[in-house]
Amino acid sequence: MMAITGENHTRSRRGFLAGSAAVLASAVAAACATPVGDQGELPPKSKEPVQLQHTMSLGNNVADQQYFAAMQPRVAAALRPHTVNYDIQKSADIATKFLAQTAAGTPPDTIVVGVDWARDAFERGLLETINAYVGQTPALTMSKFLPSTQYYNQAVGKFFGVPGGASSIRGLTYNAEMFQAEGINPRREATWKWTWDDLVANVNKLTKRGPGGEIVITGLEVKTGFSIVDTICWFYANGAEFYAKDEKTVVFNSPKGQQAFQFYWDQVHKYQWAGGKGNLDTGEKAMTYAYSGKITSMAERAPQMKIEIMPFPKGPGGAGPATMAWTDPVALSREGKRKAEAWEFLKALRTLEMEDLQIQYLKVPGTFKAFYEQPAWKEMVKQIPALTGVQEMERVGRMRPVVKASDIDQAIGPVLNEAMKGATTPKAALAESERLANGILAGRQ
Repeated sequence: MMAITGENHTRSRRGFLAGSAAVLASAVAAACATPVGDQGELPPKSKEPVQLQHTMSLGNNVADQQYFAAMQPRVAAALRPHTVNYDIQKSADIATKFLAQTAAGTPPDTIVVGVDWARDAFERGLLETINAYVGQTPALTMSKFLPSTQYYNQAVGKFFGVPGGASSIRGLTYNAEMFQAEGINPRREATWKWTWDDLVANVNKLTKRGPGGEIVITGLEVKTGFSIVDTICWFYANGAEFYAKDEKTVVFNSPKGQQAFQFYWDQVHKYQWAGGKGNLDTGEKAMTYAYSGKITSMAERAPQMKIEIMPFPKGPGGAGPATMAWTDPVALSREGKRKAEAWEFLKALRTLEMEDLQIQYLKVPGTFKAFYEQPAWKEMVKQIPALTGVQEMERVGRMRPVVKASDIDQAIGPVLNEAMKGATTPKAALAESERLANGILAGRQ
């Protein structure tokens, strides 16, 4: 998928702070200046044509390439006489290159910023405050975007990015016919009320084993290692939080958090659900983790399959089911030299027309509220009814960790993975992870 999907976040983005410290040392004067977007007046526009640079990622698949080909001429027409050079990078390499370019005094004008390092970049003075820009651009007023986008593009009342084009929502996708075959009600009004006890009972029904105990039909594709997205969804479902309210410490090592991580561990070691092969759309798995953007591709590969989506079921400590929703913002570089024109580019890039192109080529849900009233989306929902579940899940979506998230993930991932391997207890690993994470957050204050 293109960078607009917000789904490609990998470990190579981590350790962001070490690199950004070097950038700040080389650009301290600029970092101390008042951001243009904090001032009442915006920078003057160039009287001559300029070429902008936009950093993004782009998949090699046909859908991404077709969308990119359709998007470019529309942006070019809106931006004339200015032009754009699209700097295509691997998603995992964007942060590193952005730091290097900024240190060298040649940053891109605009950039798709990963949610796992966007807040750090802004707090380190690398992204422009855009409140004044937004204030003069009614089409990009933040109230026009989904609520779940608003956690990832601002800090202390200052906006540093426009929500990207696609909303990523994490949930569990399942084959409704496989549920029915085992006497399990696949309708949303039933599955959305599941508890962990319901999940255990139903996954055990769905899981089929061979003579030697090997899994031949997977009831639930479980994760055997730590994921800051997948693991924390179980925490949220049990009423646990990742950060304290002031985001200065983590609080995931609470009794509810310990219970959640134990359940995550139990899925592998106690219930032994791991080890199956195949895919949901081949009938070898009944239920799997999935992003919202993957539902349409699954449905296209197996149009005969009745696919559905559900949130993570409610744990004993939770008030209801949980999901996680996020969107990568598109930002102006603080050190960029063509900010007026760069904002014009963002205005051309982030429109309902572009989200209509998304549904045409990428088939992923957008981030404008009005997108869900567009004919193209309504037609897609007719073809794939499960997509209505995406809209419902977005409304209850919890936030993906963002404060020092890259560094925390890098620190606690190996510790929690040791527990998942059985090398230490879940409780001990969670306590050590809490210590490491709070040490990282203390360095931010």
